[in-house]
Amino acid sequence: MANEYSSVKIGNELAALESLMNRPGSISFENRLAGEITARSKGYFKYPSDLLTDESHQTIMRIQIYENDPQYLATKREVTSRLANSLADSLFGAQNSAEAQDENAGKIDFARIVDAGFEALSAGVGVIADTAVQAISAGDLKGTGKNRDSYTEEQTGVAGGTKKNPNFEVIFLYMPTGLEVGYGMEYEDSNMAAMDNLKIAKAVIEGDAAAARDIGKKLGLANIKVLDKVGELMGIESGTFAKYMSAQQRQVVNPMSLHLFKEVKRRDFSFSYTFLPRNREEAITCYRIIDLLKFHAHPKRSEGNGRFLDYPAEFQISFIDQKGRENPYLPYIHKCVLKDIKVRYGEETTMATFKDDLGAIPTKIILDLSFSELEILTQDRFRLESGNMPNP
Repeated sequence: MANEYSSVKIGNELAALESLMNRPGSISFENRLAGEITARSKGYFKYPSDLLTDESHQTIMRIQIYENDPQYLATKREVTSRLANSLADSLFGAQNSAEAQDENAGKIDFARIVDAGFEALSAGVGVIADTAVQAISAGDLKGTGKNRDSYTEEQTGVAGGTKKNPNFEVIFLYMPTGLEVGYGMEYEDSNMAAMDNLKIAKAVIEGDAAAARDIGKKLGLANIKVLDKVGELMGIESGTFAKYMSAQQRQVVNPMSLHLFKEVKRRDFSFSYTFLPRNREEAITCYRIIDLLKFHAHPKRSEGNGRFLDYPAEFQISFIDQKGRENPYLPYIHKCVLKDIKVRYGEETTMATFKDDLGAIPTKIILDLSFSELEILTQDRFRLESGNMPNP
């Protein structure tokens, strides 16, 4: 099935893309987001095109991309590369020396060459460890919190590795409905029954026969594990004897468990967008937004041999009100990683496309995004009193 665009057709795809990237955009939109849209920010994309001008889009979502900072990483990686080169030189030197001795002796002892390499490797690892300890002692690993929200990363010295996209690429989308935010804490049960076993001596001294008898019984049941081990050699399933005795007495040991706090779960955010482009520019914008997110969500091969993968980008999600401010009535989201992208093209039952010079562009695209927050929330991130900035 095909539909005609109602807009005036532009000559070709290149011209359309150039027009899209350099168009001034809505005056109202730019005025309201004066702090976000500057003369340099030609790389912003918005869908739909009437954001902040249509009454139904008075609150919008902004996605700011943070890429790896080459200057910062070059400094950090230089130390590692220098140590690695030094280690490689030591290995080559040791092996070459061993080979030269073997050649002079008229034979090649491969075992000795390998041993020499291992000796050099051990020495090199020791140098790396000493260097790392010296760096930690000197405070070189303490982070500055540059472009970071995470207290943990600041304190462990891995903060500051990203910066805003140099092309000033910012994505503005309509506010998805049904925003759901979860706050999860993880607890675990810990069996404290063994602590009670320490009281048997006190129970005997104080003449508490009942307590001494019960604790002794618990110790006896615990020792049945030895019998279970013997039973396993005879093909008896582990734990059978203890279960049998429990069934006979219809009784189990009270675990005296405590429900202990373990950790804070990271928040995950899922957003679903339905793109229904009304003209050519909106269609190109939709594809540019999808391509941009797919591109930055993936890692980059390291330069040269590609033996390493550089981390993907990070994303700052904000909710902007009609005056260009962060909406204080919606939760603040710390930097996230984009861990899952799903794109569905066309209708559920048919593939409907536009009839256009650019090709058969689907009339409907559904984009599902799943983000995971990098910050672990603690009480200091929340403010009970009202303020200008929203709480997480």
